Amino acid sequence: MADNYLERKMEDLRRGNLANHAARRAQSRRGYLSFAFPPKRVLIALEPSLLQQSIIDTFLKVDCKVALMDSDAERGKQLAYEQGIRYYHSCGCEAIFSNLISVWREVNIVICDSVMAAEFSELWERQLSKLHIPSEYGGRLIVLNQSEDKEVNYDCQSIHVMLGKFGITVNRISLAAGGENEKETAEKISRLIAFLSLSGNEFINGIIF
Repeated sequence: MADNYLERKMEDLRRGNLANHAARRAQSRRGYLSFAFPPKRVLIALEPSLLQQSIIDTFLKVDCKVALMDSDAERGKQLAYEQGIRYYHSCGCEAIFSNLISVWREVNIVICDSVMAAEFSELWERQLSKLHIPSEYGGRLIVLNQSEDKEVNYDCQSIHVMLGKFGITVNRISLAAGGENEKETAEKISRLIAFLSLSGNEFINGIIF
């Protein structure tokens, strides 16, 4: 009887059931819901804003490696010094992406605007096809867009076809102009991005928020 019990527990441990159960118990607190977030490698290609800073802070809080690409070199270098991120001035997506691959070995999450989405997708697809690096996580491409242009929707669908074979999900978030407090809006969008980036959410694809 005892032997069977131990054998079942060992089998659960090998499958990860006990570890997941322990993690859930450790993270449960009345009135709160939290999730494990293993560190990822995140490229943020957005211009300076409260939203950009909020996204950086969100991923740094869970010990992710963060790289930033924008046009404000002075501010970017200061952020790199103060927050320990990598900074790239907006001059050549291919060179930046190649450098990140050589330093990090892989990129797990790319957050950019609709203008850069197609270029980053092509670079990502090319790198993954060449390197053949298996990834249980796959990846996330999250596109932030302020336009309701239908062509952008079509581009996101095309990108999903291109990257889906590598397990990379593609989601576009439409940013409404005005309305709420800018800081509150930035925090809400950052939480949404973090949710889409969770390891268990690879089934969320092509959603327009």
